[in-house]
Amino acid sequence: MLDHRAFHQEADAVLERLTSRGVAAEIIDQLKTLVSQRSEAIGHLEALRHKLNEATGEVQKKAKAGDMDAVAAARAELKGLKAQIKDAEETTNQAQDQMTSLLLTVPNLPHDSVPLGADESFNRIEREVGEKREFDFEPKPHWDIGEELGILDFERAAKISGS
Repeated sequence: MLDHRAFHQEADAVLERLTSRGVAAEIIDQLKTLVSQRSEAIGHLEALRHKLNEATGEVQKKAKAGDMDAVAAARAELKGLKAQIKDAEETTNQAQDQMTSLLLTVPNLPHDSVPLGADESFNRIEREVGEKREFDFEPKPHWDIGEELGILDFERAAKISGS
């Protein structure tokens, strides 16, 4: 699975390489949107948690000072913040789940050395080793040769193991 940060850091390169693998540009745009939404949701969640920590410190200061009315009001505010944090966590998790499910449909990026193209006709031969054999007969597949030699028995194998 691709790292979601690639859509922020190298968006154009990722777009070009995934497009060469046949991924629609709409899916890439949707991924960019989901990554930004997740990032914003995490930022909002962290801001709320920071606010909660500060408010908790204020409640402790007010409790030490003995101002019980202010403590009760601050605790009510804490409850509201906790509810907001819970909602923000749900939003973040939903964004994460959507992003992950979409990322699972996207193939891996091809290596930089792979030529861009729609199919294998765009590939290039890097090197050839040895000479290609020329036969004066039609070569048979290995399973036919194995049956003729008596070292493979597909009928018996099917009886033993089932289809």
